[in-house]
Amino acid sequence: MDTNVTTNEGKTGNSPGLKKKIILTAVGAAILLGGGSAAGYTMFDWFKSPKQIYLEAEAKSLKTAVESWGENYQDAMAEVKPYLDSTVHSKSELGVKIDWGDGYIDEDVQRISNILKDSKIVIENERDPKAKKEYSQISLAMGGSKLIGFDVLAEEDRLLFGMPELYSKYAMLDLKKEEELKDKFGIENLPKRIVQPEEFLDALKIPKEELTPILLNYGKLYYDELQDEQVKLVSDVAFDEDSKIKGREITVTFTDKQFKNFLEKTSEKLEKDQGLIDLFYTRYGKITKLLQENGYEDIKELDKSDFKDDWQAAMEDFRSGLEDVEFSKDLQMILLVDSSDQIIDRKVFIYPENDDKFTFRSAKWTSDQTTQQLIQLKNRSDSGMNDGELKFTYTQTPKDKGKEGNVDFSFSEPDNEWKFSTDYSTVKDGNKKSGEFDYSFSNNSYGTKEKLAGNFEYNTTENEKDKKTEAEYKFTLKGDKSEDPEVPKSLSFTVKQEIQKGAESKIPVLKEEQMINVASITEEDQEKIQTELRDSLEKYLKDKKDVLEKAGVPVEDLLSAFQPQPDPYAYGYDGGYAVDPGYGTDFPMDMPMDQGTGEEYYEGVDWEYAQTAYSQSCAACHAADLSGAVGPALYNVGEKYYPEEIADIIINGRGGMPPGMASDEDAYVLGQWLVEQSGN
Repeated sequence: MDTNVTTNEGKTGNSPGLKKKIILTAVGAAILLGGGSAAGYTMFDWFKSPKQIYLEAEAKSLKTAVESWGENYQDAMAEVKPYLDSTVHSKSELGVKIDWGDGYIDEDVQRISNILKDSKIVIENERDPKAKKEYSQISLAMGGSKLIGFDVLAEEDRLLFGMPELYSKYAMLDLKKEEELKDKFGIENLPKRIVQPEEFLDALKIPKEELTPILLNYGKLYYDELQDEQVKLVSDVAFDEDSKIKGREITVTFTDKQFKNFLEKTSEKLEKDQGLIDLFYTRYGKITKLLQENGYEDIKELDKSDFKDDWQAAMEDFRSGLEDVEFSKDLQMILLVDSSDQIIDRKVFIYPENDDKFTFRSAKWTSDQTTQQLIQLKNRSDSGMNDGELKFTYTQTPKDKGKEGNVDFSFSEPDNEWKFSTDYSTVKDGNKKSGEFDYSFSNNSYGTKEKLAGNFEYNTTENEKDKKTEAEYKFTLKGDKSEDPEVPKSLSFTVKQEIQKGAESKIPVLKEEQMINVASITEEDQEKIQTELRDSLEKYLKDKKDVLEKAGVPVEDLLSAFQPQPDPYAYGYDGGYAVDPGYGTDFPMDMPMDQGTGEEYYEGVDWEYAQTAYSQSCAACHAADLSGAVGPALYNVGEKYYPEEIADIIINGRGGMPPGMASDEDAYVLGQWLVEQSGN
């Protein structure tokens, strides 16, 4: 029987087409087998060692963390950028309300509560990065009317301070006048100009391409030092927190010697890592130079060689310190890796020389759309004396247009435990955001229990067209009246805020006549300012009298200090002595008081009488301790004037001080007393 195949060409033998099919089939099978093996290698860990599986999981988890951090950083910078690049104006109003509930309330307490309810603290801020100016004002308003405010205007090379309701002029610190400020007021170490936030950010910036190669070198060091026998793997292990989740459990073990050897080699590499040294020194140098150029003279820059010497000395100190560290057992790290090669649970166990066992745990996982996170630091000992635990848990579940979940934070040690917990819910609907947080705080210390609870709410609306954001925040603290009927039922703080980005600058532009240059102020200027300030303060008290008195301010008493004081004593003369019938004390008067020469003035003054006269006539403006208030300080006035000169100023007035502030007799007593004060 003829078994040969006859071809179309009339030749016999094996078919070339068949050979081609056989070859293609073999190649296809090889591709399938190779591809399957490759897939198995990458997806199902065929042929991989436990060390490879572990390191790939570490690399993937690190990459995910870096990407997440990068996204969060970009989001944060997107929020911050408008504040750095354009004019931003913000206004915040803070209000306080106390609810005492039912029951008796002390009248003074009720009055204070009503004042708080009727008051608001208003904080306005505007920053113009192009003009390098920033303006802030904090003010107190009562009954819908502004009561008083404090302004700060920061320019590139000067600072201005003012209280416009009390005085129309602003005190100005010229940062270029450092020597004058130092000589006149002892003000030192002022910057030459205000360094802007974006300048610091620019100086600290580290490009990714500069940092990545450095980090890879240390990853390679860990890879080279880790031995295969240090890594063990067990498949199909259930997760402690959720048995529905299973993965590969990887155990990495370091003996005392292996761990120290790895740390020594790492520190040796750090010591010689010129790239890392350059990275840190460059940022350090930029910040130092930025501060030095702007007047921070106390900051000295280390030479690069000195910086390197300090760096290397720190590494040497670290290695020498390892000699004193001993571990009673091997160090262990146990990880659970899921099917996507992500580390969802990490536990680190460290055993110091004593009987302590220190555990660090970090876990993050998602089940049934709920993401959970756990961070835990725990120490346990045989004696129990050193036991302690710090624990943080977080859960988050998506809901319609928002999220809800819980955050717990707790700390415990023998005889002391405290815990903070909050349930939250947030919603984002178009340009509106809102959230509510119900929180509680508890503490159990040596058998004494304390508990607080409350609520935090927020609502924000963003108008992209106008670049305006309106927000309201409310923080409420609830009291337990069943435990203590005298505590308030609730204490609430409310903040209403408006933020306008990219708006036209409204920072006030001050004229020269509105500013007082502190560096060049003269004594004559000071006297003029005192007069103006005194008049302005008196007008302010009269204009705001009703509101101030409602707040409990003794306006009439303050206003009386601006009026000439009547003679508090009725004097008579008896053998050259001034007699005070109220106190029954004789004061030598060897010369007529109205002559004003003081040449025969008695040097021994009754201090009790003089102090009483000072309190009646002078303390309102110069302070009870002579330190100065509306008027200048007087504790060294005797170094500048004789007693009769002081008496003349009291009788006839000078600068902002009106005449007739005390009787002639008291004026001479006060003159001598102030001179004697200067010598003490």
